Amino acid sequence: MTMTKEKFKIVDLDDLGKWDDALDKLEKKFKEGGTYTVYLLDQKINRTLNANRYYFGVVLKTISDHMGEKNLDIIVDDLHEVLKGRFNSKVVIVDGEAIEIGESTKKMSQDKFVEYIEMIRDWSLDKLNCYIPLPTEVIEADFGDLYVRAVHDYK
Repeated sequence: MTMTKEKFKIVDLDDLGKWDDALDKLEKKFKEGGTYTVYLLDQKINRTLNANRYYFGVVLKTISDHMGEKNLDIIVDDLHEVLKGRFNSKVVIVDGEAIEIGESTKKMSQDKFVEYIEMIRDWSLDKLNCYIPLPTEVIEADFGDLYVRAVHDYK
């Protein structure tokens, strides 16, 4: 699956030319009848409760269930730690030694959190052959139920 991702920032209303340029560029790539998603996110706002539900209830649960089918049992909590280390790591110095650890996702801005989830979705498809549905593909009722189960498993 080949996806083109383009990201640009609009800092103030004087930067709307970037928006027009991006839309002009995308218009050439659009295929009639295709479905496209455009995200407009405030970089200063932390992720939402719905984003958190999607992450734990859909992203992590889908991968965990997929790995369980292959007898590679991994709980959502452990998977969260693994993915933080892989896609959101930082280096800390302990006793003079540089150690890479997973950084917390709790205070990520919306745009960083979407980027983090997209990296996980791409990796999951490429490495595990496991498709993770987009938030728009998940029915709200199922989404909430998955979140409740994932949080229950998590605790």
